[in-house]
Amino acid sequence: MTQGKDGSLVIAGFLGRGNAGDEAMFQVLVEQFRDRFAITALVDELGAYPGYRGWYPYAQVTVAHQNHIDTIERRDDCAGLIVGGGMLSLGFAAGHVLMARARKVPVVMGGVDAWPVPFPDSPKFGVLQGWYGMFDRLVMRTGRSVADLRAFGFEAAHGGDWALKLMADSAAGIEADARQALVVLREDSMDALGDSFPAWAEGLLADIARAGYRPVLLPFSPEDERFVGQLGLAEKWEVQRAWWNARRLKQLIGSSGLLVTVGRLHPMIFGAPTACAIASVRMPHWVGRQAGNMLKLNDMAAELGIATFDTRADFAGALAAGAIGRADPDRVAASIERVDRALAMMHRLFKRRTKKPAEVFMTADTGTVPVASDGPAPGLAAE
Repeated sequence: MTQGKDGSLVIAGFLGRGNAGDEAMFQVLVEQFRDRFAITALVDELGAYPGYRGWYPYAQVTVAHQNHIDTIERRDDCAGLIVGGGMLSLGFAAGHVLMARARKVPVVMGGVDAWPVPFPDSPKFGVLQGWYGMFDRLVMRTGRSVADLRAFGFEAAHGGDWALKLMADSAAGIEADARQALVVLREDSMDALGDSFPAWAEGLLADIARAGYRPVLLPFSPEDERFVGQLGLAEKWEVQRAWWNARRLKQLIGSSGLLVTVGRLHPMIFGAPTACAIASVRMPHWVGRQAGNMLKLNDMAAELGIATFDTRADFAGALAAGAIGRADPDRVAASIERVDRALAMMHRLFKRRTKKPAEVFMTADTGTVPVASDGPAPGLAAE
């Protein structure tokens, strides 16, 4: 057991990729639990960004490759597993969840969006029921997700996004500028966007400039930065590059007069506790079959009191009329309170753990025999 701690805590998420939202959620979880537990981060190192271990807080935790399914098995003192962050793929970190269940380690799915509910006769319905049933606690990001899980027969806590508790950086040289407008463009393939998107993005920036602001592009991931370059926008407009430092991004947002996010959720989360005016604009190709991509942004915007716009023209009209303001302080405070309650619940769930429980194996000739969890079962020694 780690000296002076209540055991170890394993966190699985979309980590080490430089996606500012996921990194912010991880930072908050580490800061919330590191005093009690030694933290292990599960990272898919095959897809991780080079040099990510130099980012905060990776130097303060143990990093295990996500494909090492024995990570929990090898820890005598594992007190809990948290799987979460965004809308993770079905079965994300399933091997670790199964191992935790086998070791009686409490498992929480937290800070996530529920999958859309399929029809009961769909094969996915039963699979999702089985998947959600593997968790001791389900902590959903929005009220809609809580309602969706009830359709599966599961009760879930309405928590929120962990990143609402992200601390802002205090770097020198960043001054308040009410005329600075930060613009986040979510990356996507040009095949999906179509030939008209570069002109659409240019027009959005021009709309902001005509309203008297100084547009500054703010990538929230390395993919966003490459995307800005592909669109040719980096040659014409100012770009602030700090996607690897979530706290710095929040400081930049807090020092600006306007934040416009196109397709990205976490700029809203970072900006909600600040006085910065915020607008969420639908990506122009998110219509028809892709309209659902905007659902989680609209849900979160409604919970935080943030203005959303389906078209660039609607946004430009509201901006010109001075009708875009900050997030609703009362709604933001309520959301942060839900996050605090969810974190407190997790603290209660994760008990002090000093060793693995004894295993009981069944054999044909001896019946049930308790053995140490790290020893072979009788009659099952390797040949």
